[in-house]
Amino acid sequence: MKNVLLVLSIVLAAASNVLAQTASDYYTPLSIGSHTTLHTTSVGTSSGWAYRITSYTFEGADFISGRQYFREKARDIMDESGDTDVFRIIWLRKDSVGNVALGAINTSNESSNIDSAMIVDAGNWFPNEFLTKGYSRTYPYGNLSYQDSVLSVTETINVLAGTFNNCLEIRVTHFDSTGAAVFREYQYYASGVGMVKNVRTLPDNQANTSELVGYGATGVRNNAISRTPREFMLAQNYPNPFNPSTMIAYRVPSNNHVSLKVFNVLGCEVATLVNEVQSAGSYHVTFHAANLPSGIYFYRLHSGSLTETKRLVLLK
Repeated sequence: MKNVLLVLSIVLAAASNVLAQTASDYYTPLSIGSHTTLHTTSVGTSSGWAYRITSYTFEGADFISGRQYFREKARDIMDESGDTDVFRIIWLRKDSVGNVALGAINTSNESSNIDSAMIVDAGNWFPNEFLTKGYSRTYPYGNLSYQDSVLSVTETINVLAGTFNNCLEIRVTHFDSTGAAVFREYQYYASGVGMVKNVRTLPDNQANTSELVGYGATGVRNNAISRTPREFMLAQNYPNPFNPSTMIAYRVPSNNHVSLKVFNVLGCEVATLVNEVQSAGSYHVTFHAANLPSGIYFYRLHSGSLTETKRLVLLK
């Protein structure tokens, strides 16, 4: 019996090591093609933060001081105008124990060339300590001080891309020289996906909420996220009413041909937004209607034998 218990304890210990999670499990998977997409909405009528869709994509890899770093590009697509603006490119790697380390950052232009970036030695960007509730760290950030605090490691978050359990909740705060908080946001991360929600509460005129609408891997086989939606879903477009652009999110539970079309009240097709074979997953698309008159329209999602239709309002 003692031998059996000994073997069992060894097996359980080995399983525990295999299943042990690291910080990198909660960040967007560090591999070329991994991506997450969030839709940002303003909170309150006084917000100075415009509606937008932000995509985070690992588009390549470079070497810094002999180590390979993955290059992540953050790109904004403004809902109102459809304009695109790159606001950040950073180089990250996973160290030997699973911390996500920062190697370089470029916020001044759209260049993805490592030579145009600022090489940094900022330690762990996303450390393993983030897996521990109550952990907090403070360090200089320009003329400010920067504090990360882990508020929870068991949050359940419901967003357009699905429901995610056991998420990390991390509060990020910047303080001025007097100790007053000048920037604060709450970030939520899900294992195997990355950030699924971000809520900014300071500054007041930039309060906003970002929710995950799509994630996965593109262009790289064997790196696809394993979590897939279990239901067919067409979300209500946002914003609605809109002018001239709106975002439509949807989920498909299996690989199939997917079509997403827009019709006027007479049943005439006015736009085809999607018409292709897609893998099971969560998606979003922006509908630009600058060339259409104000009025009520309908958008219809069709995949295999499944169909759903919703109404949207263009108000110019």
